[in-house]
Amino acid sequence: MSTVAEFTIVPDDFPLGSLIANRPEVRIRLEQVVPTRSDPIPYFWVYGSDSEEIVEALRDSPEVKRTQVVDDVDGELLVRVEWNPSADGIIRVTRETNVTLVSAEGTDEGWTLEVRGDDADAIKEFQAKCRESSIHLELRTLHTLMPLVGSDEYTLTERQRDALIAAYERGYFDSPRRVTLEELGSEFGITGQSFGSRLRRGTNRLIKAALVDL
Repeated sequence: MSTVAEFTIVPDDFPLGSLIANRPEVRIRLEQVVPTRSDPIPYFWVYGSDSEEIVEALRDSPEVKRTQVVDDVDGELLVRVEWNPSADGIIRVTRETNVTLVSAEGTDEGWTLEVRGDDADAIKEFQAKCRESSIHLELRTLHTLMPLVGSDEYTLTERQRDALIAAYERGYFDSPRRVTLEELGSEFGITGQSFGSRLRRGTNRLIKAALVDL
């Protein structure tokens, strides 16, 4: 059964991590696209006042073959990157194992990754390859996909479903809000940032299912 795992990873073990070290105002988020095995992480957003400097530094990275700024929305940059075939680390591990990088979001404090495999063994293989490459992952959640009611095409993970329900019931979507991300995260034993990432991924899937393909 298709299995999803959420990991945290220290900044230096992610190919973009060193670029945002000591830059607390910068955030990088993977742009969700239809993934291919040969080209993981093709697009990502760079947020923050130093976004242009981050892109320039990325162009000088030995891991990168080509970089292009695709869009600029009020200083938030959408970047297309083509990795060198010899790129090491988690890029190589993703290519060599039967997993798909579904989402990634990082700050100078670390990264949160979500990967999907055809089964739990694929996730185990990914973890083993990371250990062999001295990539330090911390497993936060592991679960199978849950079908979204009324749709055969889109799915919510059980964690995303629980996060959406909790946010709704506790008044996160009310105006004014009756609860913060930090408060919700503490109830789930995770940070507010991690809860917010989980909430955004679940909301994104719901919007796709309910509105985009009408």
